[in-house]
Parts: sequence; structure tokens; C-alpha cells
Amino acid sequence: MKKAFFLLSLITVQYAVGQDDFNQVKEYVGKLVRVKEVSTLKNMKFGSFETLVVTDLVERKLDFGYLHQRYLMLPVIVEELRVNMISRNDTIVHGWISEYNPRQKKHFGIQAFKNSSLFLNEYVLKHNELYKSNLTVEDFEEQMVTEYLVGFGCGFTGIDISQKTRESMRFVRKKKKRQLSRFLTSFSPELQTLGALGLFKLGKVGTEQMRIISHLKKRNSTINSCSGCIYGFGERLEQSN
Repeated sequence: MKKAFFLLSLITVQYAVGQDDFNQVKEYVGKLVRVKEVSTLKNMKFGSFETLVVTDLVERKLDFGYLHQRYLMLPVIVEELRVNMISRNDTIVHGWISEYNPRQKKHFGIQAFKNSSLFLNEYVLKHNELYKSNLTVEDFEEQMVTEYLVGFGCGFTGIDISQKTRESMRFVRKKKKRQLSRFLTSFSPELQTLGALGLFKLGKVGTEQMRIISHLKKRNSTINSCSGCIYGFGERLEQSN
């Protein structure tokens, strides 16, 4: 299922940007070494389009000294490109580039522009040891690219609830501790937050869950949330309790 997520993206790759233009961007980004070099993408021309805006959407802590950065690239003639990268000490160790449709809230043409199988395998192994989970490299890639949202009352009327938030609420109603625990042991800080909030609301936080929650509070990653009509609101795990 996870592989299908990336295969579908490759099948639909860059119907708006054009494969040649997209490959030029991918090649350029793949040569970047430092995170700060992402700013050089602004006003660059890649085939038939020019990048007008490059802005950071999120920078947050992961585990084991790594950071996750997500950037928005806004070219002239297409909607949006996304650059997701994992870094350590300002050095890019792995990254993906994709086209993003904000109306559908979906990524298309997800491709790795910098690929380190050594990093992926080591990170997933350490994560599974720390969280006592059984996740895969495919899980990691999907969760780093997907833009989850912790949102219980978003939008103008305050009734818009994000898909994964709604899912966590359903788990609470049906008292599904196992599913909430799976959220808690995810790679995504948003899913981890929803798992922690759900377990607290359910009133079933065991010793192992409390150990993980204490670790997440100490790490205190930025999560993608909302505040009324403002989406992409950066919030800390401690603030969401």
C-alpha cells in the first residue's frame, strides 16, 4: 500500500510542470549540500518556468539529532512544488521533491532528489527500537512527505476537522487504544500528537505510552495545526495539550 502511494505519484508525474522541467529542478536541488542553499532557488529558471517564491513551511526536530524541513516553491505557471528534506548539522542527508495541488491537498510526482539508503535504514531501525514499533522505510517516506494536520476546529465556522484528526476521534469513541498507540509510535509529529491526545482523552495511558509521551514533550517538535481560518499554524506539542 505504501509503495502504491509513491508509484501512483510517479504515474501522474508532473502533468502541469512537464517532466523535463521537473527533472531540471530535481537535478539542481540534488546538488545542494547545505539547507541554507535552498534560498538560491528563488528567481531561478528551469526550462519553461521561473521560481518566484521559496519559503519554509516547517522546520522541526525529529529524533536522533535530525531535522525535517519543508519548503514551498511557487513557479510562475504552475501551482506549487514542495521540497521535503531531512538534515543534520545543516547538511542535507535525504530529500524529496513533488508537485502539490492545494485544492486537492495531494502530492504528485514524488521523487527523491537526494537518496541515502543507509540513513533510511538506520533511522527506521533506531525508531523501531525506541518506540517498540515495526514500521518500514516506506512508512517513513510517506509520513515525511504527507502534510498531516492536527485540527479540531478549523475554518471560518470552526467545524472543519482534518482527516487524521477525525480518525483519532473515532478511535477515542470506539475505545481503540491499539490504533491510538500506533499513531503515537508513528514517524510524523502530527500523528504522534493525535495519538497522545487520544490516549489522554481515553484515559488509558500506560507506562510505555507515558514513556513515549514524555520523550515527545522533551523533543517538543513543531506540528502542523490550524487556528480558525489559518492553516499551517506552527504549534508545539506542549501547546496542544
